[in-house]
Amino acid sequence: MKKLLILIAGMLFAALNAANINWLVKVDNTSTAKDAQKASVDGVMPEGSKKVTTKGSAYLAIHRMAGRLYFGGTKFRGIACAKLVFDEDCTRMIGFGASRYCTLFINGEKIATTEPGGNFYSPVHATNYIKNVKFKKGDNFVAMFLRPGAVGWGFAFDLLPDFSALPATKRERDRLIEQLFPPEKAGLVARECLYYASENSVKFNFETGLPTMAGIRYKKAGEKKGVIVWDSQDALRNIETIHRVEINGLLPATTYDYEVVVLDPRTAKINALSKGSFTTFPAKGANTKFMLISDTQCDSIIRQTMVKKMLDMYGGRDMDFFFSLGDMSESFLDFRREYFVNFYDEFAKNKYFKPVFFVRGNHEFRGLEARKYNRYFGKSYYAFRHGDTMIIVLESGEDKRTFYTPGHYTLNIDADYYFAEQREWLRKLIETPEFKTAKHRIVFSHGTPFSSLNGYFSKNIEKMAGEFFYGKNPKCPIDLWVSAHTHAPYLYDPVTAKFHWADYALSYNKASGKIERKNYERKQAFEFKDQDKNNFNFPIIVNDGPGGAGVHLSAMLIETTPANIRVKMFPVSETYYTYSDKEVKAPMLDVVLERGKAVKINSTTFVEAK
Repeated sequence: MKKLLILIAGMLFAALNAANINWLVKVDNTSTAKDAQKASVDGVMPEGSKKVTTKGSAYLAIHRMAGRLYFGGTKFRGIACAKLVFDEDCTRMIGFGASRYCTLFINGEKIATTEPGGNFYSPVHATNYIKNVKFKKGDNFVAMFLRPGAVGWGFAFDLLPDFSALPATKRERDRLIEQLFPPEKAGLVARECLYYASENSVKFNFETGLPTMAGIRYKKAGEKKGVIVWDSQDALRNIETIHRVEINGLLPATTYDYEVVVLDPRTAKINALSKGSFTTFPAKGANTKFMLISDTQCDSIIRQTMVKKMLDMYGGRDMDFFFSLGDMSESFLDFRREYFVNFYDEFAKNKYFKPVFFVRGNHEFRGLEARKYNRYFGKSYYAFRHGDTMIIVLESGEDKRTFYTPGHYTLNIDADYYFAEQREWLRKLIETPEFKTAKHRIVFSHGTPFSSLNGYFSKNIEKMAGEFFYGKNPKCPIDLWVSAHTHAPYLYDPVTAKFHWADYALSYNKASGKIERKNYERKQAFEFKDQDKNNFNFPIIVNDGPGGAGVHLSAMLIETTPANIRVKMFPVSETYYTYSDKEVKAPMLDVVLERGKAVKINSTTFVEAK
């Protein structure tokens, strides 16, 4: 037994400390799979190939979506070739992955391909696809033919440890792993997240290091005795790691103290893991002020810095709440890290403890842990009221239909029933007093309703919301629709039928050390269809995002008063570079909205579409 434990520990150590592999990479628009196959026979690469190194099983970016070019643009193909040397004939386990299409050859033999569906798993890692391969004594050549997706591409490859000596049964393996890695105490591995609030309820989620019974103990500020609401279902306390707790029956505009607690069945003791306070939303008469961001598909450090900048530079600490409008990351192999460690925790670190609401984007449907979205947040459509403002959050789903091709990420999707379910939920929502008496109604969806931008999104959105909100005389008038997804900002005014967009990008000039405005022909300019003009009797504003045709990243500040809604959009590319104070404070867009009136544009850097 001891020898086996040592062997397994050695294998795990080898997996964590895999050798780096040196590659030659050629990027152009003429490479083919046959060229890669030829390179895998003799190791001869085309002239102009560049040297790169893969570090263990990690992903090697050939082109980063944020615009940092390594070897070429996003539409170029590539061949990567490496030499592996063995002292004797052997069979080894190899792993590979690519963003997005890859065909792998070793010594002239085609080993595997992600064509035609693309890399199913995300993020890309050398454990995405695993094969046993025979190698010969001496030199062996590995070559990959690579094709990119829309933006950002690269690959991963590694020699993996041999796990054949592991015990065959799960019970035996679990016993060995427990001896190697004693379980941690049931502390918090994801701090409590206040992801929903209203005038009389709040919702928390959090994650413990071990499956345990957990809940929230709360009391009005200043009172001594608290009440515990457990994470439970069907009269049983759940023994889980991911916990959701909903507290109802609260008083409006009231501050409560709370503790995250766990119940230890061995001692029957209830232990507190964390504590804080929250304030419920006002019932009516109050103004509403909040900020939102979207499409934070960038390095985690940039995402964290962006949160801090918003709190510090745009008055974020005074906001009633925050919104993330979806596509937190490219995809989700480690949901907790992307959503909490790399985003939500930054609010807590900067002493902001108000609610942060989430909208599911199309990229939240991708990756092995995509299903954890529901485990953390429950239904992805919901509504709440803050003062006199009603917020309606819709689920817009994936941005394309299911492709029944091997390995395609849309094979995850089964959304038609979900859209029908939302439609019936909306039908009931619009009959509630909270909806009918609201002075302002704002709708959020990750996908835009524009048929000109994405017909698949728009058809699904119209199916579930069209009968309520669309048309010249809608059944339920709304005051604003806010979307994301396009990675380019837009403004539509239904009264004038005018469409506005940013016709520039912000770029960093290394020579001068300054941010410069760079004009160029819009990649995402489009003809606004009459169908949309007839459908939309409300303003639509679309937030910006990285890697597209827009400025880069932006944040929106929305403030409602009894008279109107004011919306400002700010660039947040200072997460990459340093702006002057003047540049930071100057909004890309500053507009005032009143139902039935033309959008009043106080200032803008957008241009009107002709």
